[in-house]
Amino acid sequence: IGPGEYLACAHLPYNSRLLSLLRAREFRLVLTVRHPGAVVVSAAHYLLGDPTCTCAEALSGLEWPEVLRRVIHGLPPAVWPSGRVAPWFGIREQYAAVAGWLPHALTVRYEDLVGPQGGGSEALQARVVRKVLEWVGADAGAEQVRAVAANLYGWTRTFRRGQVGSWREEMSPDVQAELDRAV
Repeated sequence: IGPGEYLACAHLPYNSRLLSLLRAREFRLVLTVRHPGAVVVSAAHYLLGDPTCTCAEALSGLEWPEVLRRVIHGLPPAVWPSGRVAPWFGIREQYAAVAGWLPHALTVRYEDLVGPQGGGSEALQARVVRKVLEWVGADAGAEQVRAVAANLYGWTRTFRRGQVGSWREEMSPDVQAELDRAV
């Protein structure tokens, strides 16, 4: 990122006012989506492991399938580390909240970005990285694509495992069926 260039990473529900501000500043939006099963399993681990959020209290002592069901369908309002009180929305509501960004952003799949380190394809990762670089108006040459791809995996504070499809190892078929019905 060079002088006068900005990068923002966030979990943001769609907001038309924010879109207007971003457009006025000529931001190029990239929306990264994940398989709903991966989102649910990842969120369950995150919520259980965060002692500063009262969601952990609501989930503690439950069997793993029930934890996943609660994450799929949502949790009542909880106190979050920021001090705000808000519910954990169910998976359907979470996807609906970001759907407004779709017409305004390049949408890429997390599973396509992880590359071989995450059980994905190196060639697919390179194609998607090139597409993102082109979308934001950055150098999309082979060297730059390799450099970006080499630094994509595992750098966020919420990163836990990052393996394509690993959520299936932690979700029983009946909970998978419930998830399918929910989305």
